[in-house]
Amino acid sequence: MYRMRCVIRHDGCWATNLGKSGLVDDLKFWSGVKLDRTRVMGTFILKAHEPIDVLSFNRYPLEFVDVFEEKVSDREYQYTVEYVIEDRLKNTTINVLFESGCVFEPPAQVDGMYEFHNILAPRKANFARLKALLAKHKWEFRILGVKSIHSIDNVPRVSWKKELTPRQLEAIELAFRKGFYYYPRKVHIAELAGEAHLSRSTYQEHLRLAEVKLIRSLLGTEN
Repeated sequence: MYRMRCVIRHDGCWATNLGKSGLVDDLKFWSGVKLDRTRVMGTFILKAHEPIDVLSFNRYPLEFVDVFEEKVSDREYQYTVEYVIEDRLKNTTINVLFESGCVFEPPAQVDGMYEFHNILAPRKANFARLKALLAKHKWEFRILGVKSIHSIDNVPRVSWKKELTPRQLEAIELAFRKGFYYYPRKVHIAELAGEAHLSRSTYQEHLRLAEVKLIRSLLGTEN
């Protein structure tokens, strides 16, 4: 297992469009999951010094998106964004990482047009594959450092709670607490949505995305 610290310049993606806008103080990606051949799920959290329309910076067809805006001080706003996009051209950073056999340790930080990642790979050949894919897309790529992880005890473990947005965590904790995962179920999804003060479709999407992340985290731990 290897860990690589690198920087990627990716013009045109949602994150870097926001990062180079000058409106954002802090932007981090917390998770990224490739759902199938063209659909990608991701979550990012950003802090800005004024209210902004984060949706206007997206260039991909959106299948699902939820934006949670919070005013944390007189001059600071925090946005938690979770989304599913259709990546027909397969040119998102998440997709390129998965195609190479690599994954990133959350969070990945965005600074201007650059994305800073800690990337994990089972073999050095995966890094070579990643470099080839980035060259194909004509993205600037620079390695800042590579470290070999010899012992399984040294492989970083990310708490499953850190992979969930606050709303996803609230949704799955509510569902579990009310007996949604019991057999037979003790509560219906519509009741849960009502208690969460969300529409049924929005609550169900929060729950589904949380489940995908938890299953992925569990399978990754077992493997």
